[in-house]
Amino acid sequence: MTPSTSLNIVDNDSVYLDGYINMNNSNDNWTWPYSDYPAIYVISMYHLYPIIIIGRVLHIVWYFTGIVGNVLSLRIWILPRMKRFNISALYLVGITVSDISYQKLHLLYYLKYFWGVASIGVAGVCQTWNMLYLVPQYTSQLFVLAFSTERYIAIFHPFKGERFSRYHRAPKIVAVLTVFSLVISTPQAYFWEVDSNGFCELRPGTDFMDQYSAWSVASETVLFLFIPFITLALNIMVLRETYQSIEKRKALATDIMSKNKLHRNIGQNCRPSTVTLLCISFSRILTQLPVSLTYAIQNWFQYGAEMPLEQMKHDPVWERFIHYWGLRVVIDTLGSSHHALSIFVFYYSTKQFRTELHSIISTVKSVILRRSEMPNAISLNVNSELRFTESTHRTNSWS
Repeated sequence: MTPSTSLNIVDNDSVYLDGYINMNNSNDNWTWPYSDYPAIYVISMYHLYPIIIIGRVLHIVWYFTGIVGNVLSLRIWILPRMKRFNISALYLVGITVSDISYQKLHLLYYLKYFWGVASIGVAGVCQTWNMLYLVPQYTSQLFVLAFSTERYIAIFHPFKGERFSRYHRAPKIVAVLTVFSLVISTPQAYFWEVDSNGFCELRPGTDFMDQYSAWSVASETVLFLFIPFITLALNIMVLRETYQSIEKRKALATDIMSKNKLHRNIGQNCRPSTVTLLCISFSRILTQLPVSLTYAIQNWFQYGAEMPLEQMKHDPVWERFIHYWGLRVVIDTLGSSHHALSIFVFYYSTKQFRTELHSIISTVKSVILRRSEMPNAISLNVNSELRFTESTHRTNSWS
């Protein structure tokens, strides 16, 4: 019997394909009946239904917020005058482009794991997507590290910082880091293929799995664990040095006038780029680090033997995996927010960004107001013309 192509939800505890299987019955000839859907999707819908539904809604919120926020952020950071206020503006452009790219690619991931759609089940698309999907995640981490390094050098080695932070150097660094990320993610195209059911899955076989595990652990440990920790260390040192510098200035302030001058010049230590760096770095580390940890331990939790969905909750191997997967979906969903909410970090941390955003909002309001007034103006003109015509006609009739 061919299974239905529609996965139905009866209640929070029952997921089935119409008329195909009673999940409480099993025998030696039992086979997995849900070949029309990714296995992880069926398992998630049966055992983690509330989490998947909440994830569906939150990701839509992230997409909508990210589309609006990231486009506005990119529009502001590419302005030439922003470079004068923030010498690291190009890194922020790179971070914003990475966020936009990630959200576009993540939509296919969302369709597969939250809706059961074979969104990348085409030869070539499967391999390309898995390769490109990691690039914006890698570049996001590397751009923040480059941003942090630039600020560290500017504060601890100011004379070298003047040479290191020149505008023409940043594009080269961004280009090199982007190419490096692309090269590091290229092996992913080798590990994935479209299976007989039309889903993009890891290649079968022990050798492939061992190679994939080794490569994933090595690359993701470096890029998603070591680099965030290095970035965190640099930020802590920058924050500490900035605080100590401010305290030293306070100690040297001996009268009211010098104290007032201190407060006016305190911004020289806390340049806009430094404040933005600290905010964007800490926000991303707090959201990304838990995600990195869940991915780092994924090889400790494997699928169990094929069995009916109801029996999985009583199998220790499946029970461990389901608990892990539920936690991973929650952390991953919350962690994805940093690709959508950067505009709020920029708005909070950078005065010039707030000014530009307010200007854009004011312009949009003016355009909307003018367009809303146009029908009234047209109606007024039409009414005036009608009254003029009627008056003329009445005058002519009397004459």
